[in-house]
Amino acid sequence: MLQITTFGRLELRRDGASPLLPGGGKTAALLAYVLASGRSHRRDELAQLFWPAADSDAARLNLRQLLFGLRRQLATLEAQELLAVSATHVAFRSELPFDLDLRQLEHQACRQAAHVYPSEADLAALELAAALYRAPFLVELSFDGCPDFDDWLHQQRAACQRHALELLARIAQARAERGELAAAQRAAERAAELEPCEEAVQLRLMQLLLQQGRCEAALAQYERACGALLHDVGAPPGEALRTLAEQAQRRLGQRLLQGEPAAEVAVERRFLTVLAARLPELDAQLDAEQAFAQVRRSTAALQSIVAAYGGHWAQAYGGSFTVYFGYPQAQERVTLQAVRAAVALRLREPALAQGLHRGAVLKGGAWGVPDPLGLTTRAALKLEQAAGAGDIVASAEVRALVE
Repeated sequence: MLQITTFGRLELRRDGASPLLPGGGKTAALLAYVLASGRSHRRDELAQLFWPAADSDAARLNLRQLLFGLRRQLATLEAQELLAVSATHVAFRSELPFDLDLRQLEHQACRQAAHVYPSEADLAALELAAALYRAPFLVELSFDGCPDFDDWLHQQRAACQRHALELLARIAQARAERGELAAAQRAAERAAELEPCEEAVQLRLMQLLLQQGRCEAALAQYERACGALLHDVGAPPGEALRTLAEQAQRRLGQRLLQGEPAAEVAVERRFLTVLAARLPELDAQLDAEQAFAQVRRSTAALQSIVAAYGGHWAQAYGGSFTVYFGYPQAQERVTLQAVRAAVALRLREPALAQGLHRGAVLKGGAWGVPDPLGLTTRAALKLEQAAGAGDIVASAEVRALVE
């Protein structure tokens, strides 16, 4: 049987033979487009899709040459009949025996919604389909000059990832309902790898870790989620994630108080000083590119000041940013340094609104963000929100150390 894979790079293989990699660029793109759509296409439509800047005669000639070369390649696998090519249309012959990973994923994604209580056989089929999604759809395929094809490709990639996440969520739920928490955790971990900024995905994984009593692992996962959200979205975690992390911290604290050893990672409490700041509102007359350029210029100058005072610039989003003093390495007199940095920042940007707070954070293991629970950061953000233009609002904890 002919096996066709589209997750990662496009490959065709028959009965375990060496794979055929159909050319690069438009050869692979055209074959994948016809395979994935599952319908007949007019040749004029395909010519326009892949050669939009060419005149119609040149585009049709290019298509004819590409189809000729593609069918010669398919003949090496005795698969030249895979495409039905006529004078007017090109179609994928879906009635032929073949195994297409994309179709399996789509089929199982549709079926999973119908199974409220999937059988073991149903679950095995879901897991097999989810395992096929090793990489994004045609992840290596990229070329310029075909905007409509690019739009389709991005939509197809997003749809495939959505299907994979749906399958993994269903697998994790069903395995957890059966009490198979380790198997449920594996599915949830794979989902978190695919979509680290999806809070529902991170929440499901943390819940499964807590169900197994793995408080340290749940907190480590929370910190990884914080890092992904701050890096890719520029936003802190939502309330549900913070609440679950606080629950994990309480459980871990109770265990340590009762003398139980931490099973997975050593944890410690450390004090940081957090500076949260907000740039003045941008001129409403600026277009998006002008506004972006202005914010980038302002934050670049402020970042150099932060670095000079030993601060760790962790976030810049929508004209706001957060700085941590005492991270990643503990330092002496970090609160005083933070106050001095705030004054220097105001000298550079007189309308900057700033909040300063000092508090304890939980650290440990291979976690990678300054304040995984976000409690100290949230306190600084509240002070920043209360500050007016040019104000520096410091908490009582900060004032007690510098006054």
